Amino acid sequence: MNLIRNLGEIDQASPIHARLADEIRMWAKRRGAIAPEGSLSMADGTQPQRWVDFLVHFDVEFRRRRLSFVMRGLNLLYSQLNEPSFQQVKPHHIDDLKSLFQTPLSRLRRSHLGDFASAPLRARIAALATRLGSVGDGKAEATVAAQDSLSRETDGLMQQLYEELDLASIDRVADAIVASSMAGDMPTALRQEVLIYYIGFPFWDAWTYPISEWRAVEEHREIRVDRISPDDAVLLRNGAGATRLKGAAFRHFAGFLSRSRREHDYLLGRLHGAERLIDIVCDAAAMEGALAKTDIKALKRAAFLAILDTEEHHLLDKNLLALMRSEVSKL
Repeated sequence: MNLIRNLGEIDQASPIHARLADEIRMWAKRRGAIAPEGSLSMADGTQPQRWVDFLVHFDVEFRRRRLSFVMRGLNLLYSQLNEPSFQQVKPHHIDDLKSLFQTPLSRLRRSHLGDFASAPLRARIAALATRLGSVGDGKAEATVAAQDSLSRETDGLMQQLYEELDLASIDRVADAIVASSMAGDMPTALRQEVLIYYIGFPFWDAWTYPISEWRAVEEHREIRVDRISPDDAVLLRNGAGATRLKGAAFRHFAGFLSRSRREHDYLLGRLHGAERLIDIVCDAAAMEGALAKTDIKALKRAAFLAILDTEEHHLLDKNLLALMRSEVSKL
């Protein structure tokens, strides 16, 4: 419903939005898209249940969750490449697979923006919304006739939405990527991981999705916390007085006693912040095997000098700037 509303540029607070939502629910009921209460039967003979068929046609979020799950699994492999079972797996193998999966995943992530939708589809939604305001006027017979016409128009609109959304093509691309990973020179260990994450995802999703709905949590991933603090910025901490915060004295109130103290601690704050941000980025890059032989100290030195060059035009304490340049030159 949100996608249809966005494509038709319909105000969510308008009465037409509520009427359109009712019309879509009526279409879903006619289509059998709403799963029954209680235990579910997945198939009736050789044909899937109608609510399963609806999910096959329109369930963007399941596909997005599955490919996101595969991408997270591939990212975790970078930190396991030193293990004996993954010795044949190289970072470029993972990079190549991630690059391939990124294309269908990007399409799914952008589907809510409606990039796929044609101008005729957008116009059709807007026209249906305009008609909804007139339903219910006139005689009962005319109302029934109008509702029948609206039902046919809604059926046609949803069919066009299905065709332009074209989730089947995304499924084919994703399946082809998995199939191609089973051939060629792809290491066996990586093939197994791809199969586990891609084919095994429905089992994981059936277990976690009810929990995520209950807790309103969209993703399941590790959350890492990094602190930006002077205690963690160690590169400039070499015993020199210039690298110690002046405001720490007098119960952390000394910085208010003079401009020079405030300038000093402000400058140290920028330098410490730059060092910690570089540490955080490099730490994340190392986990994914992307850090290689990067000279981290050179990165920090360049950041420090850029900060000092910028502050040269603003700080009055030139002796402080000169002293800090001297400290940076020793790195």
